Amino acid sequence: MKQLSFTPTFAQPIGVYDSGIDATGCAALVAMIEELRLIPSGHKRSSVGGWRSEGNILDVNVGAVRQLADAAVNCSLDYLKACGVQFDGSAYTGRLTGWANVNGRGHYNAPHRHNGYDLSGCFYLAQPTATTNSTGVIEFLDQRNLTPQAERFGGPMFSSSFALRPEPGQIVIFPSSLMHWVRPNQSDEDRIVIAWNIDIVKRVADA
Repeated sequence: MKQLSFTPTFAQPIGVYDSGIDATGCAALVAMIEELRLIPSGHKRSSVGGWRSEGNILDVNVGAVRQLADAAVNCSLDYLKACGVQFDGSAYTGRLTGWANVNGRGHYNAPHRHNGYDLSGCFYLAQPTATTNSTGVIEFLDQRNLTPQAERFGGPMFSSSFALRPEPGQIVIFPSSLMHWVRPNQSDEDRIVIAWNIDIVKRVADA
């Protein structure tokens, strides 16, 4: 017996990156979010009990925000290259729409997608101390109904979910159409992230 090929079709890759943002930059972002939290927000979306900022937080003209926006674009372009996309990354950039999420004790984000965009991502500013397999965990859900194979054989390619607990300072990139949720925070510490959607667009040539 000789294998001729093996192709992991219909992949939904999830990339984890070091943001390169230092402690000073993270502290500036947390301080900005704490200031924004003083403004009542009616935007809940998938948030259950948590707080979500209004508007596009990645449009704020602060050095640490610009650094994060650049990291979000660069990680997204690197993600596409890792997926085998053939393109000149220097000719492209990203159009970002971002917001902050703060989840305290008992708060979570219900299962949802970010349909209508190319990719989505999130930057972890603060993670609660892990006391359970729920706190601080983001879980991605496969909608392809592979339950029989998962129950019979196991293995990562047949699994119907993938759970991840990113560290502070890390960026997670994934397809916007991928269903995901954030498990309930069972700690008294806050989970603080800046999340975004991104469309990859061609750079406009300088005039």
